[in-house]
Amino acid sequence: WELALDNAGLLPEFEDILTGFRNSFDQGIPPHCLEEDLSWYTPPSHSSSLLAREKIEKSFKLELESGRMYGPFTHQQVAERFPFFRTSPLGAVVNGNRLVRPINDLSFPKHDPQVPSVNSFVDKADFTTTWDDFRVVLAFLCARDKPCQLALFDWEKAYWQIPTNPDQWPYLLTLTFNNRLLLDTRINFGGVAGCGFFGRPADGWKCVMLHEFDLTTIFQWVDDNLFMKELESSVCMDDVAARLATLGVLKNNQSTHPSPTNRISLGSSGTAKTRPSACLTPRSDPVLWKLFFHFSALHQHPRSMPKSIDNLINPVVLMDTIPPPTSEPNLPTTPAPMPQLPFLILHFNFVLSDT
Repeated sequence: WELALDNAGLLPEFEDILTGFRNSFDQGIPPHCLEEDLSWYTPPSHSSSLLAREKIEKSFKLELESGRMYGPFTHQQVAERFPFFRTSPLGAVVNGNRLVRPINDLSFPKHDPQVPSVNSFVDKADFTTTWDDFRVVLAFLCARDKPCQLALFDWEKAYWQIPTNPDQWPYLLTLTFNNRLLLDTRINFGGVAGCGFFGRPADGWKCVMLHEFDLTTIFQWVDDNLFMKELESSVCMDDVAARLATLGVLKNNQSTHPSPTNRISLGSSGTAKTRPSACLTPRSDPVLWKLFFHFSALHQHPRSMPKSIDNLINPVVLMDTIPPPTSEPNLPTTPAPMPQLPFLILHFNFVLSDT
């Protein structure tokens, strides 16, 4: 990392990344206890965690084997090392691509003055970060005057590559389904500081990639990344992934999709030959949905979307004008020329509000 940042002229701007990787990242959790005579606080996991039990236990096994987690320990064993320790309930949420994702609920319990949550100690203003959302990508595409190519890249186990300050380990232990304790040395998915801490290395490697490869730009939404390059660029995503691997940035092969090279047409202008007259709607063009839920905080889908949407990747073809679709309920039926992308935004809003 130090060599890559230095070669790209990114030091001392990103010196804090090197400090964090060497000495760990402080999540802003102060030393604390709940009651003077309480040695630990380990509430049971949420019932939703059972939906992801197999995935959670598989992750535990992987993290233990990699040395990022330690254990399992009994409560008494941990109490010999820490005067007070706590866990937060495991849970599960369904993310934008309809996969069950385990979380560590560091905001539990809520509104309990006797038992403040781990997150309640952390000032989120100290860990702000800004991601590229759908509007940012849209603005870029609207400003284009020629085609380009894109690829989606998912950073594998992103949070689990960021080390946590050892002084905060006692407050970030994990309770297994067998009532044993695991010591997690990486930032948690569910912590206030996690997104900000991950954002700094993510910004760093984005700048490194733009320096080392002939890319137009890279958009980021946490661990999801949209790479864009010009048609004449010879950059291959396999080469990018190989370089990232040397920095410890591994890709999720199930969520990495290069775009077809023979049919892509992204831009705000073009000829009739490159812009077919067929009406493209979000539901009929999977890549638009892919872009939308990768770069939108809404992360929702209408019930009618196919379950296989995450496995689909098609080219985007933008058109100068399209007629409004007549098959959707409650939409205007009077034909009128309309720019493609602004129309799509209206259509997205309509569909999402109808779910």
